[in-house]
Amino acid sequence: MTNNQYALGQVASETGVDIVDADGDGIPDTESQIKAAYDYMVEHGIPLNESILAYTPARIRTTLFHDITGVAQDVTVMQVQVPGTREATKVTAARESLEKDLQVLNEAPSISLSGLTGSPFTREASLNATTQALKTALPIAAALCFLVILLVMRSVRFAIVTIIPIGLVVAWLYAFMYLAGFALNWVTATIAAVSIGIGIDYSIHMTQRFREELTRAADRVQALRQAAQGTGIALMASAATSIVGFTIMAFAPMPMFSAYGVLTAVMIFLAASASLLVLPSLLLLVAPARSEGISGFETAGVPARPGPRGDESGAAAQAES
Repeated sequence: MTNNQYALGQVASETGVDIVDADGDGIPDTESQIKAAYDYMVEHGIPLNESILAYTPARIRTTLFHDITGVAQDVTVMQVQVPGTREATKVTAARESLEKDLQVLNEAPSISLSGLTGSPFTREASLNATTQALKTALPIAAALCFLVILLVMRSVRFAIVTIIPIGLVVAWLYAFMYLAGFALNWVTATIAAVSIGIGIDYSIHMTQRFREELTRAADRVQALRQAAQGTGIALMASAATSIVGFTIMAFAPMPMFSAYGVLTAVMIFLAASASLLVLPSLLLLVAPARSEGISGFETAGVPARPGPRGDESGAAAQAES
């Protein structure tokens, strides 16, 4: 505007203020001249000549808010292009660099407030808040799961070994995400919470069935074998159907939903693997050699039948339907 005589003439005729740029810095020399330029451009745009506008009023208002009455403060939006914002590391590097540049504006006495915004940085802030909340929520969820298992099973050792595979699933899942190159976003950040809900279900089924079999099997190895042949096969079938369903979701056209399908399928596979491979070994370590050591499990009133070795370790088998 300061280099366009036609535009300067239009401002003078509209506002009665002559704009002068004596020092040649491209900025009107006085505050009143700057206000006159703003008053004109937000209403009429910036003309090149009688028939062509360099900037329309609508375009001006996308980068400049100006209250002609002077009651509200002016707001200027300066836009910069940041490439590769799908990668969180690039967004973080860009934010740190731009925040250093903003120090000049923060220290200017004539500027009351300056800050950084834009969808990449709001996404980054939201993601950081989500991951921070998950860091707090995951231990709480694991602790509450442990307490519920402890109250139901009434056994500290069985509660501990039941919850251990869940921690392994979370660690394995994020290790897979790192190796496979999955970026951290709203969906992938919350997948750990889902893994706790699914993984604990598999572990509880396996532990509880093992404890039931331990009351009627000759020893803990046979009890584990019977639990694996019953509940173990059922868990494998359940996990297989869930994996197939979420694998289909991996073909979704939206990358975020596709990643969710892949990671959920992998998470279910890891949860089932931990319950069927890791948990049985832990159960053998903590289980008593004979069923008399089981706490929180009643077999009174159920007639016993001979077990595979001719003893009466098969109590409660006749109660099965």
